Amino acid sequence: MKTVETQAEISANDHGRIYVHQENIRVWQGSDSIMILDLRNAMLRGQTCKEVTIRDWKESCAAVNYVGGRYAEMLAEHSENSESGSFAIYVSEVPAMRVFSPFALNRVNPLKAKPAKWTIPHVLRALFNGQFEDLKCNGVYSDDYAFDNAVNYQKGAIKNAIDFAQGILESPSGWWTSEREGIVHICCHSFDSNEFRPAI
Repeated sequence: MKTVETQAEISANDHGRIYVHQENIRVWQGSDSIMILDLRNAMLRGQTCKEVTIRDWKESCAAVNYVGGRYAEMLAEHSENSESGSFAIYVSEVPAMRVFSPFALNRVNPLKAKPAKWTIPHVLRALFNGQFEDLKCNGVYSDDYAFDNAVNYQKGAIKNAIDFAQGILESPSGWWTSEREGIVHICCHSFDSNEFRPAI
């Protein structure tokens, strides 16, 4: 996860997700598109986050010049889909509960007690608030047995709990949890198995 203080620190050659503290935005730059996401409502139930996308932006000098490091301004300027000469701008709303922000972790309340029955929201609260010990992967299994075997099924300690929890928050489909003998199991379908010990 890359974070910067201001949007002036981002160049057109940066790739991937960049979280910008001062403007409270996330910028994703790929080889063919750019997405700018407003993080002000991130991780709030019942809210949305505005996203502006320009596809094929690096193929258009006009688009690169138009963006020109004005990421936050792009969000403010556009409220609906539009065309600007040789490129199109798309505006959408993303459910805020599916938007992670490293600047909004204080919105996730720690667990006050161990829940009687663990759910995914309980797991996320524990992971985001450091209420766990020994977070580890027990195995990730794909159709490529040779690769799985070569990487030992990705078994071992999960070193960044925030990144792990972020993936579940943003794409929760297939994830489930249960507790057995004091260990919380957090799995995606039957091919991605992980666990931790609650520390509440």
